[in-house]
Amino acid sequence: MSHFNVLVIGPDPESQMIPYQENNMGDCPEEYLTFHSTEEEYRNKYEKESVEKVVLPDGQLLNTWNKEFEVKGEHIFDRKYVIPEHLKRKEVPYRELFPTFEDYMSEWCGEKERDLKIGEYGYWENPNAKWDYFRMGGRWRGFFKLKHPNADAILSEKAWDSPKKDLSGRCDQATKGLIDFKGMEDEADEIARQRYENVERLLGGFIPTLKYLWKDIIDGEEFKDLDIEAKRKFYHDQDAAVIHAAAKKRAIDKDPSLSKEDCDLLIWMELDEFQVSKEEYVQIARNHSAVTFALVKDGEWFCSGSMGWWGIVSDEKDLGEWNNKFQTLISGLPDDTLLTIYDCHI
Repeated sequence: MSHFNVLVIGPDPESQMIPYQENNMGDCPEEYLTFHSTEEEYRNKYEKESVEKVVLPDGQLLNTWNKEFEVKGEHIFDRKYVIPEHLKRKEVPYRELFPTFEDYMSEWCGEKERDLKIGEYGYWENPNAKWDYFRMGGRWRGFFKLKHPNADAILSEKAWDSPKKDLSGRCDQATKGLIDFKGMEDEADEIARQRYENVERLLGGFIPTLKYLWKDIIDGEEFKDLDIEAKRKFYHDQDAAVIHAAAKKRAIDKDPSLSKEDCDLLIWMELDEFQVSKEEYVQIARNHSAVTFALVKDGEWFCSGSMGWWGIVSDEKDLGEWNNKFQTLISGLPDDTLLTIYDCHI
């Protein structure tokens, strides 16, 4: 499961989000749905495939995961299935276990009936789905800094995972003219500068230089014949990575000379991120201060990549490329344009 932030430009922001709803709860508007048939796939399995069964002395057939074969471990979820050696196993075609395809679908696949509208087994999905739920602010509550603390803007209700910092003078929805973008850049500048200097301090007074970034090893032609484990070893054997690993171990071991903040930084930082000068690092942070993972404008979805579970992003754009695209989309907006930040989940 993943959370990411989205900027929606213009009026009726929630309406602009609806076309990108996943149909996981069965309530996505029908106009955005496409039917995905599983009829042919499952019929092929029913007619050609089989399942392994355990044959009891009386001829009864049991699944290999039948409760009779369950062996519990020390913990409640620690269990496995052990088949006694004297019992035979047998591959049984599905068509012998179930008199009809419909019986197979109902009893084995859990599909009680065909879709009433299409007349086939399958499901309705939104091919453009980006989220399964969203909320204003959320983990990005107070994303915008206001030019004036008492400006007419909206700060969403606090949730358990909302930022713990003071959010006075901040909001999740306001017209463009009320938002202090320069102030947001200055805040990002200060945070990035401090972060870079802390990393320098914790790694011995300087940022060690990697000869190869991880993306160079993953995508590089000279590494194409290495498997993933060999690529990881090559990366971590670099002198700079060894220095980082040693510092990270100190944090994991809770070295008393390190503060909690130092430990967190060492454990979660990626050395690749710091393979630029301090001023370059700070400038990247300034450029990205008001940039979100995705943006909706005039009902159209734009994003820096495809967000999947566990924060894994595919088809990710270069950071500079996405920042430029983002700025192009919002530049020239009138000051009375409504801007809203959402926390999306997928």
